[in-house]
Amino acid sequence: MPRKVELKILYESRDVTKALEKYLISLTYTDSTEKADTLSLELYNEDKEFSLTSYPTPDAEISAFIDGYFCGKFRIDSVRRRLYTFSIEATAIRRNSEIHKTKRNRNFKNTNLSKIVSQIAQENGLTPVVRIEDIQIENLQQNQQTDAEFLKSLADRWNCYLKIQPDRLFFVERDEFENQEPIAVITENQLIDIDLEDQTHSIFKSCTVYYHDPVKNKDLSYTYVLKDVPVGEILKVHDKVESLEQAKKRAIAELKKRNRWRTSGSLTVEGDMSLVAGAVVRLELNDLFTGNYLVEESSHKVDSSGYQTALTVRKIR
Repeated sequence: MPRKVELKILYESRDVTKALEKYLISLTYTDSTEKADTLSLELYNEDKEFSLTSYPTPDAEISAFIDGYFCGKFRIDSVRRRLYTFSIEATAIRRNSEIHKTKRNRNFKNTNLSKIVSQIAQENGLTPVVRIEDIQIENLQQNQQTDAEFLKSLADRWNCYLKIQPDRLFFVERDEFENQEPIAVITENQLIDIDLEDQTHSIFKSCTVYYHDPVKNKDLSYTYVLKDVPVGEILKVHDKVESLEQAKKRAIAELKKRNRWRTSGSLTVEGDMSLVAGAVVRLELNDLFTGNYLVEESSHKVDSSGYQTALTVRKIR
């Protein structure tokens, strides 16, 4: 028998849980390490209630609680009418949309990565949460990019997570997430479904980064080799870096990025709001897929069959 789940739904700050109770087919809350969180509702609409007088206001605010857990505040992005159903898609509210809209041209000189990230966050009214091994920057250009696009390029370049919330901006090294202890152990008999893949192709063993040394006035290179990868491809990065220090960090970051999804996939378990994006779980499966996995995305769905949590995961150790 499905576990009873307590839901609470607010529309423009009004509690509409009871009003929607007989219409609600499903509610899905999705939490991601990097993308904006989303909320989806599917409703019965046989008598066209939600296509006529109750049509939701575009850009209206909607919130949800699952078993007392506050999923957040969301802005309605789209509504869809089908023959007998009506669905609502909403995205976590952005307090300041300028970070996503305004394109800028500017240079950052004689600074470091954490200062650049913190400056951009503060300019957009966000509290910066920056946890990285810092990198000195002599000259870096933001060229016809929004602040969000520019920060995403920096996160990709230096193997960091970027997540922009309504009031905070997270810029954190992926290693910090991956070094966490597991918050839960999931065994075979707890799984509702699982789909994991271990790829043996397109795995990289080493990375060479080419750079110019202005002091020696020479074109040089740096190669980083992964000791725990016995066989793999060689990656070459012709990229502009300013120093040997940057070349080393760039090589390591690029290797981790390319090999990140080597063992990855999805799994579904009974609903659990503690299984959030950014957490580490341990899978005990008595085969090669046993290990610690980072949750990249968690999707919590409540419907007539009960409450299930679907996770997108990748193996970290």
